[in-house]
Amino acid sequence: MTTDDVPRQALAYMRWPWLSGLVLLAVRGVLLWVLVPFAAIWWAAGWPLWHRRGVRLGQLIGWCDLNLISAIQRSVLRPFTRSPAPWAPLKALPAVVHRVNLFDPA
Repeated sequence: MTTDDVPRQALAYMRWPWLSGLVLLAVRGVLLWVLVPFAAIWWAAGWPLWHRRGVRLGQLIGWCDLNLISAIQRSVLRPFTRSPAPWAPLKALPAVVHRVNLFDPA
């Protein structure tokens, strides 16, 4: 399993996918307004470290989004989730291919 498969598989592990999907979309949509600027500031502040590791801004935002999905599944969606998506470790950051875009349902 690659880090790109996690958002698509997130809905596959849910008991009521339609309700869970709506809740995930709503909560994630609101939290992304906080997460994206925070990740951009974090990337700018740690630019020498990220540059040495070969991490781009899109990869950092994607990594943060993957962990946001995992956190939402472990908190708000816990009653609906059989097995939440795994956390994306920091060492896997240079290999992240997941990107946040306007039409990404999760």
